[in-house]
Amino acid sequence: MKRYYFILSFFVAVVLMVASCEDIEPAISIPENEFAIDIDNFVNASFFDIIGTEKVKISAKSPFAVTILSNGDYAVSKDDIALGNFVISPNEIPQSRYRGENLSLTRDLTLYVLSLELQTISGFGYFQYPIRVRQRGADGTVYLTAEDIRAWQEDHSSSSGWGGDANQRYILGTITKVGDMHTENGVYDGIAYCGELWQVPATQRSYPEPQTLDAVDIEINVDGATLMAKVHYPACYKLVSKNNYKVGDRIEMNIPNSGIITGNNTLWVSPQDILIVK
Repeated sequence: MKRYYFILSFFVAVVLMVASCEDIEPAISIPENEFAIDIDNFVNASFFDIIGTEKVKISAKSPFAVTILSNGDYAVSKDDIALGNFVISPNEIPQSRYRGENLSLTRDLTLYVLSLELQTISGFGYFQYPIRVRQRGADGTVYLTAEDIRAWQEDHSSSSGWGGDANQRYILGTITKVGDMHTENGVYDGIAYCGELWQVPATQRSYPEPQTLDAVDIEINVDGATLMAKVHYPACYKLVSKNNYKVGDRIEMNIPNSGIITGNNTLWVSPQDILIVK
């Protein structure tokens, strides 16, 4: 029985790696079920800002059984209170090389609330609600300078020299323009080796069909440098519409490597990359 459950869990994890909010024809027969989901209140919080290895409690109000998979950055235990309650225990932040020193730097962790059963959910496909944890490092946070931003805008390659790991680069800036919320299909890639694809940087995945993404464009001033960001996510999760960005908002924004893909000086970011600060 142990081997059976291991194989099933591994298969579910692999399937979910290619999941989206749109239907993708599976290689095997997988049931699609319809549930009444209050997606606006699905979890107690979708963003946690913590210090060190502080534990995070996640409660999911789900009409179907859910799970959260552990990985090398954090452990997951199920709370005894009720089904759908989890405790996330982040591991110590590995030290990264930054300006000649080995430091413990702030990082972003993303985990997903998944369906425990092998099924697709009507309107969502393979359900995976994202949770973001910003884990503060003992040695502080790497913020890009105006010079870093201008250099990247000129050559689109200097980002490879930014300090810290891929999930440890941030900016501090002020929103100067906010566009209207609209629909995007993702970043079209017509020359992918496996055919046409639409990349969705916020999910770090590519899909064979255009996606239905909520999106809003914002302009950010970082010490005199102007940076454009396209905040986006699959529309069914309503994460973009939850955020009322305003001109004058001071923000801390993670710069994911997956968002530096279009070559037009616009970063594609998730709403969970952005923290409004006082």
